[in-house]
Amino acid sequence: MCQARVGGQYKVPHTWQVEAPLAEYYGVAWYRRTFDVRPDWQNSTVRVEFEAVFHTATVWINGQLAGEHRGKGYTAFTFDVTHLLHWGEANAIAVRVDNAFNEHMLPRGRSSDWAHDGGIFRPVQLLISPKVFVERVDVQATPNFTDGDATIAITGYIRNTSHRDWSGGTSFRIVDEASGLTVLKRDRGQVSRLSPEQPKRWRWRLLCLKQSCGTSIIPTCIGFASRSRGQIHPTAFLRSLASAGWRSKMARSI
Repeated sequence: MCQARVGGQYKVPHTWQVEAPLAEYYGVAWYRRTFDVRPDWQNSTVRVEFEAVFHTATVWINGQLAGEHRGKGYTAFTFDVTHLLHWGEANAIAVRVDNAFNEHMLPRGRSSDWAHDGGIFRPVQLLISPKVFVERVDVQATPNFTDGDATIAITGYIRNTSHRDWSGGTSFRIVDEASGLTVLKRDRGQVSRLSPEQPKRWRWRLLCLKQSCGTSIIPTCIGFASRSRGQIHPTAFLRSLASAGWRSKMARSI
């Protein structure tokens, strides 16, 4: 057995399965690139967010392990890399991706009926946040198209990465994307009647507020979906993130 190397410049999102010589390659590949870190970020929390990597990703920043996301090729993940950065200079990120078939994953063996396309196949970005920030938002939207109304259950998770106690407040608003108008703020507002024939899309914002430390804002697009007579009427949308350029080096066994 010998080993060959295939490398080049690639733009993320990317999968090596689109290249004819690598269409049947299932194994390990490396992505590498450098990025600048501004000195004024030292009072912030810096995270790197991957929307999806198939199926296992191990991430290093400046040669130090940032974290691993194992066997979950379709879910997003985030690592706090603040403590690994070199301020005011170029930093290096390396990502080891493995899409090899794994007997410890479902489905067993090679019985899956979908492509195991390896790579960083969803966008990546740096998240620059205050030391206290909104880490995650869960939204459960339940429509009632018979009455033309709906119920929205919203849960926000706030994280404190500083070394001191924090006190502040939270606020939220829901904005109609078509008009840009606020339709709901806390428990006040009015939303037009819901209908599958005229779907609506709103942008929901949760704000974590403290006057002396800035504001953390997390936007989320929400909508509603209804199933009737075997059909789905979707009005839910996901946010779109910008792509990033990467340098990839792949080790291939032949």
